Amino acid sequence: MDLANKTALVTGGSRGIGAAAVLALAEAGAQVTYTARRPGGPSGPGITAVQADVTDHAAMATIMAQGFDIVVNNAGIIGPIGRITDVAPQDWAANIATNLSGAYTVIHHAIRAMPPAARWKAGPPIAAARLALPC
Repeated sequence: MDLANKTALVTGGSRGIGAAAVLALAEAGAQVTYTARRPGGPSGPGITAVQADVTDHAAMATIMAQGFDIVVNNAGIIGPIGRITDVAPQDWAANIATNLSGAYTVIHHAIRAMPPAARWKAGPPIAAARLALPC
């Protein structure tokens, strides 16, 4: 796949599936920006890291305003892991904020940053998802 002259954003790109996506896109020739809540992650030619959280609407709007050809909506957290009776409500809320609301935030701002004529030309948005809820 040749992605020369394309720009890509990967949320949650510092490790795991996100880091693999960053490296694969860069290897294919794209200029890749990735977000992470903490420093560290892939580096190299054509790769830029931005410290940002997908739950931060203002940060995501600013990042998306740059305009990207490709957006990999990957950010997510694993946890809380435990019986629902043992999981603190604030831990559950953090999971929902990142894995559900964060995915919405990325798609919302990505689509708003696109020219209206291009918004659905390539098909609907796709997001990676993670959910763990042992009972």
